[in-house]
Amino acid sequence: MKLKKRLTAIAVTLLAGALMLAGLSACQQQDPQASGPAVQKEPAGQAAALADSLSKGIPFQDQLTAMDGEKAREVYLLDADAVTEGKVYVSTGATAEEIAVWYAASPEKVDIVKKALEERIDYQRTGFEDYNAQELTKLKNPVLEVKGQYVILCISDDNEKAKSIIDKAFS
Repeated sequence: MKLKKRLTAIAVTLLAGALMLAGLSACQQQDPQASGPAVQKEPAGQAAALADSLSKGIPFQDQLTAMDGEKAREVYLLDADAVTEGKVYVSTGATAEEIAVWYAASPEKVDIVKKALEERIDYQRTGFEDYNAQELTKLKNPVLEVKGQYVILCISDDNEKAKSIIDKAFS
């Protein structure tokens, strides 16, 4: 009698587990065209490659130096939990030229990262206002784009080329 009750309990537990797994797998098979978050995920792991493509594909007046990790986050005042990867190229300081490609840690963090880049642009504007006013032209309308969870900034003399490289990377 005890054996029968024990087997019944095991069978009920297994059946409940199977139903739960079936329900969870059904949730994962949603229509990709269904409404979801405004920001769609792109595959991570491409921030450095895109930053490198921008640095090689655009003629810059100044020598840009690569920076990543904690130091790059400090320049942009980003918390470690806001991004999972990124690469930044900064100029010597003689020009405002700069590249930053960040992958936000989640769709919810994209706006935080974008705001940090906008604040960096404002900081640069203030710095170059009295130092090298001709650089303000670049800072007036820099390329600042969001592609999925990627937030991309390119400050250069060739916005069209920068946009072309970015669009090609996401096509």
